Amino acid sequence: MTAEPARQPRGRRVRTLLTRLFQAFIVLCLIDGFVDIAYPALGAAKAYVARQFSDPRPSGPIEPGSIHDVLWPLPHLTLREEPGIAGIAAEHRSPGTTVDADGRRSNGLPAPEKPEAVGLVLGSSAAFGFGIADDHTLSAHLERALGTVRIDNYAGLLQPLADTTLRWWDLQRRNGKPDFVIIAGASLDLYIACVPPPPVSTTRNALLFLAERLTAKASSPKDTPCQSEHSMELAVRHAIQAVQNAVSLGRQQGVPFYIVLLPTPYDAGVNVENLRDNPHFKAAVDRLRPAYRRYHEELAKLDLPEFIDLSQVLPPEGMYLIDAGAHLSGEGNALIAARLAERIRSDGARGLLPASLSAR
Repeated sequence: MTAEPARQPRGRRVRTLLTRLFQAFIVLCLIDGFVDIAYPALGAAKAYVARQFSDPRPSGPIEPGSIHDVLWPLPHLTLREEPGIAGIAAEHRSPGTTVDADGRRSNGLPAPEKPEAVGLVLGSSAAFGFGIADDHTLSAHLERALGTVRIDNYAGLLQPLADTTLRWWDLQRRNGKPDFVIIAGASLDLYIACVPPPPVSTTRNALLFLAERLTAKASSPKDTPCQSEHSMELAVRHAIQAVQNAVSLGRQQGVPFYIVLLPTPYDAGVNVENLRDNPHFKAAVDRLRPAYRRYHEELAKLDLPEFIDLSQVLPPEGMYLIDAGAHLSGEGNALIAARLAERIRSDGARGLLPASLSAR
């Protein structure tokens, strides 16, 4: 008959259990410490891989002004904020991209020494010229098209219309009134409403970071913005009100101005053949195109002399959008600038702008 093993005293069992719990705690702390070190690097690696497959980059022989004429590697632009103004480009200098301390981007060539007029270009990243060199931006092409007119590019990145209008007010207060202002890109508010940027976590601890992600995933709505008719109408109305508010505030500045609707990949008739394989475009196009179509319908109802719709200016046989974020190639910006220069000259001849602008 086999003897039963003697049972451990109760106190020893408790000590053994506590020891094992303590050992598990130590292992968990070590794992947590390792992940705290590793997950920022993994995040950076993930962002790098995403850039390789989704950001604009040359995919063939470089042709000046063409869809392939983009900066690569893309400059690492940092942003700063003022109260009520997000997305101001911080001072930056790298090949092809120069931004001064006040957020003004270079046009690539020296400005006219004695300009007969000064224009201000504001807006978000499409107006800034993200992905292309200084001399391919909308401001650079417009400055060349108008001759002895200086064009200051103070556009930001991911900057809504309300912030852009306040940026105009602040620049005018500090630098004096320009002769005219162009706010280029009137559809960003719609894009942000339909494709909100992911929340940014400031948590440094990996386990807390994972807990935040799991909680956010569990609490997120099943429908993405603009997927339902109701949410799409709200997004469109939000964008329309942003345009109306910008016009109202702009009229208070006492300076002639234009609010320009630039082409996007989500507008009907725009050539997007080069974006078919872009995962960001494929994920958003079905949801955004109905919203943009509705937005155009509502914009057509507005009676705003300051509004210029250039969303259909680009020839359909060419490809001028370099990515899913609606950033234009240098050639695309040249076409937009030529159309704006025509409008500016016409308004100069009509006495709505300085007469010197009509003779270009």
